[in-house]
Amino acid sequence: MNKLQINKLLILVFFGLTSLAWSQPETNQWKFQFALGVNSPIDNMESDGFEFKSINFPSINLGLQHMLTPEWGAKLDFSYTRSGHDDNSPEFKLNYTRINLQAVYDFNGAMNFLPRRM
Repeated sequence: MNKLQINKLLILVFFGLTSLAWSQPETNQWKFQFALGVNSPIDNMESDGFEFKSINFPSINLGLQHMLTPEWGAKLDFSYTRSGHDDNSPEFKLNYTRINLQAVYDFNGAMNFLPRRM
């Protein structure tokens, strides 16, 4: 290799390294979300003796989120909740399922007082 080729190679390596040093971190575009918990239904006390247990299990939520830009995205989620009867109530059970499509916004850039990674 002659001196001109070595200089060209060094310049190419230099520009390659500087472009990597200044690149922005890529936004995670896909997120899978899972939640498991309990629920406490609100009883309006006008249900003729049918009363819910105060704490019911399970509440399950599965979600898939895709960020279209670093701030805006869409989320599709599925939720299942089961509630049952109280001890001094006639026997019944309620199973509630839903599918939901939501627009999501990442407020992290708008809230400069929060740390970048939480």
